[in-house]
Amino acid sequence: MKYRSALGLAAVSLVGLAIFRHWTTGTRMAQLAEEKRRESRQLQLRDEEAAGLLARIASDHARLRTAMSAPVAQTRQPVKIAPAPTAAAGAAGNARNARIAGDPRLREMDVKVYVDGQKLKFGAALARLGLTPEQRQKFDDIQAEYEEHFLDMAADAEERHLAVSDPVLTSQRRQLSLTQEAECQALFGPAYGQWKEETSAPPERGLVAQIAQKALSGAGALAESQVGPLTDIVVANKRPGVSSSLAAGYDWDAIVGQATVALSPEQAESFKTAIELVLAESQMSAMAKAAGN
Repeated sequence: MKYRSALGLAAVSLVGLAIFRHWTTGTRMAQLAEEKRRESRQLQLRDEEAAGLLARIASDHARLRTAMSAPVAQTRQPVKIAPAPTAAAGAAGNARNARIAGDPRLREMDVKVYVDGQKLKFGAALARLGLTPEQRQKFDDIQAEYEEHFLDMAADAEERHLAVSDPVLTSQRRQLSLTQEAECQALFGPAYGQWKEETSAPPERGLVAQIAQKALSGAGALAESQVGPLTDIVVANKRPGVSSSLAAGYDWDAIVGQATVALSPEQAESFKTAIELVLAESQMSAMAKAAGN
């Protein structure tokens, strides 16, 4: 009798354990599904943000180009235009920047275009640093301050009739870059090392990180540890002497084929789709830039 009771209790315990495991497994699966939905939504929001930035940059470039053809408004800093400088290479660009610097309306538009361009360029790296909204705003302020000083420098160079290659301007540009870097270091704090690693590494690493960010969540998502091997593959398939565009600069068919050695089938398909997104965005950005020239 005691033996049968023990067997009964054991059976009940096993049934209870099975029910508990089924419940916990179901709960965990539901949690994983919710996490994947959140990750997918975050990626969608980042893609929408990038698309919005591209549209804004294209629109602002068009407005800036239209405004440049209009008569110059009363300037905050009167600029003396040099009479036909002999060093033509870069002189036109310097004169253009000087005019922008002297017109408050053009200046505001130019700074906005520059800040949005920096957001687009470094968006993936900034997202991985986990900055607060206040820190993201401070980063934008640093970029805006840089462009403001750059325009002031162009206006001063035009007024003094300095060539683009003048040592004075070279020194000023270097100091401006060092100041920007010091402000970013103070902003990022302990995360500055990660920022430098991502933004100072060969461009292919940042490119692969950008592709990885756009890879689908779930089984197709790319792990950080896979970025290195994939970067090596992209570097190996860079076309020598070709830099006209991102699409033409690399043999993407070979990259997709070789990437399978580092990826699962689901990841390989996700990687291919992400590459197509990055190339499309690059083309849109190039079109927006061309529209502004």
